[in-house]
Amino acid sequence: MKNLFNYIKLYPSFFNWKIFSEGAFFSAWGHTRAPFSVNFQITDKCNLKCKACSFFGSGERPSSCANEADLESIRNFLLSISKYKPAVSFGGGEPFARGDFLEILKTAKKECGLKTIVITNGTLLGDETINIISGSKLTDYLVISLYNLYEKHDEIVGVKGAFEKTLGNIRKLVKLRGVELIVSTVLMEENARDLERFAGFFLNEGVKKIKIEHQNFITEKEHEAFNGSAVFCPGTFIKKGRFDEQFIKEAWDVLGRIRKAYPSVFVKPPLSRKEFYGWYGADPAAAGKCHFIKHSFFISPRGLIIPCQYFNNCVLGQIGRDDPIRLWNSMNYRKAREIIERGSFAMCSRCCK
Repeated sequence: MKNLFNYIKLYPSFFNWKIFSEGAFFSAWGHTRAPFSVNFQITDKCNLKCKACSFFGSGERPSSCANEADLESIRNFLLSISKYKPAVSFGGGEPFARGDFLEILKTAKKECGLKTIVITNGTLLGDETINIISGSKLTDYLVISLYNLYEKHDEIVGVKGAFEKTLGNIRKLVKLRGVELIVSTVLMEENARDLERFAGFFLNEGVKKIKIEHQNFITEKEHEAFNGSAVFCPGTFIKKGRFDEQFIKEAWDVLGRIRKAYPSVFVKPPLSRKEFYGWYGADPAAAGKCHFIKHSFFISPRGLIIPCQYFNNCVLGQIGRDDPIRLWNSMNYRKAREIIERGSFAMCSRCCK
């Protein structure tokens, strides 16, 4: 419940009373009547090489970006779900690396009337793109991912000059005020000691909200448990060794100071001290229940409908072929939810959804 309230504070325009009105259906069937949100990984392409990227697992990029869902199938999918009014989150990869992404945004926002979030690294936002997004209000929230300041950020993303480029675009967006801007980061060993300065820096730049997410990962020991399981083999960062106790203690103290100093910084999920130490210190992680699969789903760059970004081999359907609402309420989808709930998967215990 505290994660829900955190979500509402972070994205207030997404609040919808149907969250509560669906209670009876949810109690009877264990999921909502239609998804509240759709998370579309719109492309595999990315111009950065971020450490601990959960999308590319342990740094292994797809060999090809072929067979991405085409514009027409994406448009038809968005039209088919538009009457249910889910929020649509576009990420990747890097969404602006896709040449027709602005057309996709126009379809979602203008043609279908959907609430949207765009998650980007901010480096490919040229002046024209910024003016179009801001002037036409093509997204409700633009979430820009950064991991530290200046050279330290560049080292984490593997590209020199990335921070300066993104910072310049943030400054333009702050001046235009046509879209709500959120700077997002991930707590990691490379940036934990700098997060206070990071938060203060961007708030001084005029950014209204900052989001700090906990890192999703599994340990080598946890990964070994998936040998032989292709469908539910996790696609996330594999941590070599455990986080040491000193890092865990220092990181917890840093987050505590940030919460007191900066009310507009959101930590996702908002863990208690016990939960925090279990997240980073347990191997294997304590079993956790997944609520995301009961109200939302993911779509891969190839248009495959999957229950979660970390189960990208668990293909339940495909846009352009399957009716998404019928699929959502199908026996196959219910079985997938049951397996994930019973599985007590490690990455489910470290999920920010």
